[in-house]
Amino acid sequence: MAKGWNTSTHQEVEKKMQQVKETGGSVPNDGTNPYLVHPLMDPLKIKSGIRESCDSAEQLLSLAIIFLMDVSGSMGFVPEQLRTRYLCELMKFLLGGKLVVDPQIMFAAFADVADRCFLQVGQFELGTEMHGDLSRLRIGGGGGSAMAHEAPEYALYWAATHTKIDCFEKRRKKGILVITTDEMPNDKLKKEYVRRFIGDGLENDFTIEQVIALVRQKYDIFCLYTHTGSYGSMDKEIRARWVEILGSEYVFDFYQSEDICALVGSIIGLREEMVNNLDDLRNRLRGLETSEETITRVLRTVYGYATLLGRGQVNGVTQKADAPVEKSKTTGNRRL
Repeated sequence: MAKGWNTSTHQEVEKKMQQVKETGGSVPNDGTNPYLVHPLMDPLKIKSGIRESCDSAEQLLSLAIIFLMDVSGSMGFVPEQLRTRYLCELMKFLLGGKLVVDPQIMFAAFADVADRCFLQVGQFELGTEMHGDLSRLRIGGGGGSAMAHEAPEYALYWAATHTKIDCFEKRRKKGILVITTDEMPNDKLKKEYVRRFIGDGLENDFTIEQVIALVRQKYDIFCLYTHTGSYGSMDKEIRARWVEILGSEYVFDFYQSEDICALVGSIIGLREEMVNNLDDLRNRLRGLETSEETITRVLRTVYGYATLLGRGQVNGVTQKADAPVEKSKTTGNRRL
């Protein structure tokens, strides 16, 4: 477990991540093969087989957060930008904006089953150690599937069955799982791949709906559908599949890498009831020196989820889901 998050910790992180940026985001030269899953991120090499998020004297009410990233080639430069430029700010953003109390973040990644870096999992951390996991992530595997399918179902299954989180075990409070992807999942989780990459012996294949139901026993799932332009006319079909699986309020349009901390922080703050309404959210984002462009995009994107929670208020007025609000020509989200 990490030593905690404070000003000196953040300064240490900034120094380390600046070194990563200066080397073009390269993985530290630690003697491991940069084209294979790092040994510390390999699910098959976890001694207990379980990643744990635990309460401690520093964090009495820990909240498990998994950030699961599609690192396949179709995602373009997005995964590398997130890894080396933006995600290093996520913990500072969450705590600085008072969007959550005791977060513990795990960074994980997936690609296609044919990729050599198919499944990578870090640790639940609250300090500088999480940035070691970021630096170990292997980015940019294959070019994505010709059928616009990746294999997040295996990472989702792993999260459901190979994590132990005190927020749920002790308080029956679900963790949070955020996934970024530009492709749809496969319809089935195949038992032979589960055995090969995770080590579990299943009697039968699972449908994707069964996997999602399994994850939702322990985590709330939020999909950041990443508009990379890789699949052109299939974009709407891919997004619609995620909406079919998760529900429209749990699928968010993600266009700009620099929005990631504000978007994830907003979703978490709303779910944790730390944000009263969208006016309150706007003020918090401004207090974190977020650009007005990012604030506008994020407020549009989280409107549906905020409304679902009864907190879709703008300028003191609650806008109902069926209110006559102008829609974006590009995303269909309501403009605020």
